Amino acid sequence: MVMIIMKGTLFMFLAAAAFATVFAASLPDSDDALETANLPFGLIKGNHLGSGVREFLGIPYATVPQRYAEAVDWSEKYENGARRANVYGPICPQPGMSIAVRWQGAYSEDCLLLNVWTPSVVPKKPAPVLVFIHGGAFVEGAGSSFNGSAVSSDNGVVVVTLNYRLANFGFLAFGQRMSNNGLLDQQSALRFVQRHIASFGGDVSRVLLYGESAGAMSAMFHSLMPSSRGLFTSVLAESGFPQTRSLAYAEKASAEFAGLVGCNSTNATKDMLACLRNVPLAKLLKAENAQAGNPFSSPGWSPVADGDVFPQSPSKMLLSGNFDVSLRHWVAGSNTDEGTLFVYPSNLFTLDAAGYRAFVERAVDGHGARPLNATQWKQLYHLYPANETSDNRPTASQLLGDATFICGSRFYLRHITRKIAEERVPSTRMYHFDFLRNRFCSLMPKSLGVLHGSELPYSFNQPRMNDAICNTFSAEGESLALTIGRFWSKLAGDDLDKEDASSWPLWDEDKELNILFNRSGQTEVETKRHATRCDFWESVFEYRQND
Repeated sequence: MVMIIMKGTLFMFLAAAAFATVFAASLPDSDDALETANLPFGLIKGNHLGSGVREFLGIPYATVPQRYAEAVDWSEKYENGARRANVYGPICPQPGMSIAVRWQGAYSEDCLLLNVWTPSVVPKKPAPVLVFIHGGAFVEGAGSSFNGSAVSSDNGVVVVTLNYRLANFGFLAFGQRMSNNGLLDQQSALRFVQRHIASFGGDVSRVLLYGESAGAMSAMFHSLMPSSRGLFTSVLAESGFPQTRSLAYAEKASAEFAGLVGCNSTNATKDMLACLRNVPLAKLLKAENAQAGNPFSSPGWSPVADGDVFPQSPSKMLLSGNFDVSLRHWVAGSNTDEGTLFVYPSNLFTLDAAGYRAFVERAVDGHGARPLNATQWKQLYHLYPANETSDNRPTASQLLGDATFICGSRFYLRHITRKIAEERVPSTRMYHFDFLRNRFCSLMPKSLGVLHGSELPYSFNQPRMNDAICNTFSAEGESLALTIGRFWSKLAGDDLDKEDASSWPLWDEDKELNILFNRSGQTEVETKRHATRCDFWESVFEYRQND
């Protein structure tokens, strides 16, 4: 299966807000002006926002470096019986951090923090909860990039964002029970929500887990992982695909990383781990940066099919039906031009036929995946032929978008639908985001189209996301943001009505109906998007199910 890893500038346009937000956090108010929430640990004090929302930032949910990290002991962090939660906490260490972040010291290994936005007026009954996992290829990003205040205010829901360990800190792999720590951090945050979100007015029986890119992959993973059962009630993936690395490949990449920081990869695992734990943070970050480069040839960091967290690879679990189907809603979707972000930045002017073939071979057969056979390569180039005389970037982008987010979402929903149809009425839905923002507001080149991450400003109703220069949306964009926020919140609350069901029909593998958020900011129903090409990629996913 194709492995796409976003590195450096490929993700920076989405991640830049994370670093800016850390420094633009609310200034401390007097204690009397702060909102409060009472947890078993004690009282915490957050902000009151003019939109009618209470905001609690930088709440510790777990300790590190435990494998199954649990709620932290706050006893030493209280002053006068209370803890301030009115500014964002540090982001997790990651490659590519700006000089400003390093200078400000706004990062720390003690970064397992979450943020909560909740209505100021406590509802008569507990509110639905939306828990968001950020993207960034499992190497970049922070929960502080995503402000949930507008969604909370617009829809009367509780919104949670979180940090989790990244890159080598979260995804080194040394055998069973020694991998996937970043995923297990996310799981610990979900446990914190189950135990404590009632203190913020949230309903633990109505929790939507969602995310974008690596965060969407994470949401898909948790929907399949046995150890995450019961921690949320619905799942939504914004541009994800259910793929892990094999344990053998991940261990090889981890040993190579250990060698970069002077830990002998020929030593026993326990000796290598002991060595790594004593390597200074700055040296670890330098080694991560040394590995950055072409996203299809560098080892990257991501979850692993380790036989523990994942008894089998996600693809094999889906194909075999080896997963629980008790969730109420299963939703996945993607944008029109998912692949452009991974092609155009590394091919600024053009991509000739020879370069296209080399690019595709690196992308499709990289990261230890089982190589395609001759018949499959023939099929691939029939669907995505090289242009011998013109620019191949559009075709390369189409291939990458299909091979990951677009057809990966279809593959996920197809096998979820098959399993749940055996037991109850299906509740799977798909979306396609095709709204193109006014180019006077976006700094992204027009050639990138409705690229990966384009939906984020609208799903959070935050116009300044993605390095946008406009403080507001157009009338069409504002309407779209309210529509998406309403749908996402209703999925969390399990209260979609007949009108919603008409606008957004259930997905099944016969009709393949999905909702389209179109260029006018309106919705329509679309059918069988990229069905023929996705049939090909599904055959590849099945062929590589053990990777």
